[in-house]
Amino acid sequence: MSDRPITIDLNPPARMADLPVLARRFFQWWVGEIAELAPGWAHGMFPKPVELSTLYVRGCLWHIVPGLPDVQALDIDSSQDDKGIADQILQAAPNFGLAELAVVLPCATVLRRRIELPMMPEHQVLSAVELQIDRLTPFKSDAVRFAVRIAARDAIEGKLSVDAAITPRAAVDGLEQRLTRLGFKASVIDFEDAAGERAGFNLRAAQPPASQRSTVIKAGLMVAAICSWYFAGVLWDAAREREVEAWRSRIVELRPLALRGAALRQRVVGMTQPIAIAQRHKPGVVLGSLKELTALLPDTARLTEFKYSSDGIELAGLANEATQLISKIDSSKLFYNVTFRSPVLRRPESNKDRFEISLKVEGGAKP
Repeated sequence: MSDRPITIDLNPPARMADLPVLARRFFQWWVGEIAELAPGWAHGMFPKPVELSTLYVRGCLWHIVPGLPDVQALDIDSSQDDKGIADQILQAAPNFGLAELAVVLPCATVLRRRIELPMMPEHQVLSAVELQIDRLTPFKSDAVRFAVRIAARDAIEGKLSVDAAITPRAAVDGLEQRLTRLGFKASVIDFEDAAGERAGFNLRAAQPPASQRSTVIKAGLMVAAICSWYFAGVLWDAAREREVEAWRSRIVELRPLALRGAALRQRVVGMTQPIAIAQRHKPGVVLGSLKELTALLPDTARLTEFKYSSDGIELAGLANEATQLISKIDSSKLFYNVTFRSPVLRRPESNKDRFEISLKVEGGAKP
């Protein structure tokens, strides 16, 4: 594992609200340890911490040290206007990324105090120090920016040693507003220690924590929205069921009428079908065909079946010489396609041939 020291403080009380922050810090530490043990080709798979560029404020000079390697530091004359500062940055390093900065103030602009406090949760330390700003500095609490850092804990004595860094608000607010106009974001506002390094504080304006009342209101609104959607769904299902039930009742009412209508339609069709058949019937054609066949067939032939349809005529009967009937019928100009439908069979009991013939009827002439 890494040779970096690990400090575990068992004195501060644990709170449920601190668990997400503690879990995030542990995850970041654990990923860093795993990344160091991983082979070189796998280093790109692990997230790398963002290196902020550092802006050192030294009077009318801004000394900017980039967080990226192989990029030279910049010295900017802050006495110029915003456009002049932007032009200096673009001229010196056009690809210099300064979206987020760590601003370091001069040591002389910050007042440091060591304060002894009774043992308390870490999230209450900032409020406890704010109550003593009037005593520690010549300023009111609303006229300063301050940050705290726990220096030591004495669980036996029940005391906390807290380092407080305090600076006038007006100067820091003006600097932060100017950086914002230039398109920069001061992620950290620190100051130089005696060695010229960052002291490890953050004088950014603390975001007001969400009050318990606002949290309860948001939770209530969320529950109300969920309940509204639920009841809307229930009402929608109920309305749909009522609509379906209404249609079912209407279908039950209309079913007898539909059945009576279907029965009446069948009766009408039954009454009109004979009329349609009679209209399609052509007695002259049928009787003429039968008369023609009677004249063509010899007296020794006898018909037992005569079937007339739109497809033609089918004949069946007995004759002495059935094979001669094809030529006799085909000689008529009224008939064509005269063929046997089945083989001719000789009936020994009557000494006659059993025949079945099919033929087509032409309206007056053979094709």
